[in-house]
Amino acid sequence: MTTVTDHPIDPINEDDPRLNPSWTSDRYYILIKLRQALEQTIKNHVQPLHQQHHHLTAIDMGCGTMPYRSLFTPTVQQYLGADLASNPMADLAINPDTGSVNLSDNSVDVVISTQVLEHVESPAAYLAEAHRVCKSTGLLLLSTHGYWPYHPIPTDYWRWTGAGLQKLLMDCHWEVVEITGVLGFAAASACLVQDALIPKIRSPFKRVFAVLMQQVIRCLDSSYSPEQRQENSAVYLVVARPLFNSSKST
Repeated sequence: MTTVTDHPIDPINEDDPRLNPSWTSDRYYILIKLRQALEQTIKNHVQPLHQQHHHLTAIDMGCGTMPYRSLFTPTVQQYLGADLASNPMADLAINPDTGSVNLSDNSVDVVISTQVLEHVESPAAYLAEAHRVCKSTGLLLLSTHGYWPYHPIPTDYWRWTGAGLQKLLMDCHWEVVEITGVLGFAAASACLVQDALIPKIRSPFKRVFAVLMQQVIRCLDSSYSPEQRQENSAVYLVVARPLFNSSKST
């Protein structure tokens, strides 16, 4: 059994391009909105869980560089990164054949998954492993794509509608508590147009074009209500609780 590693409360890494994107980035607006959505979700759901149980353990499944860890460490005492063995930052290795991690059943309070689900070969198997390690009182915080360009890292298989993502989670024994859309339909469409055109623009003008497009995306996004973003969005952030039978202990 792998020993859980304690991470100290770490300051926000100002150089992390996902947590703090440059204002000239072609991902600036959506990354800022996703971070804000995560911060609000932590405030609304993880902080109350911390007040109830005091000592929380989280696993970041498919952790990469763990860009959002610093958002969680004020309320999560043990933060584990799980990824393929090729990632030196991971605390736990994900078995590439089974998708399993070396943790006991019912052992973590928060399962974190940010922009991973679209890359896994079997979303159902991935969600089943998340369900296995999650306590019956725990939470799943998952973000993934609705509309987005193909981006293999190293693979890229899936996209969802809001309703389709909720159905997948329910079929995998998760109760959806909340779903937040990041970028409404027109804003997501403008993001796709931007991504289609940038490769055709000469290098000196790429950043200028990206900055202008980020303003267009921001303006278009402002016309959508939270309810409308739940239906069509570039990214979805879901909070879910595991459905379990009476024999599963807390």
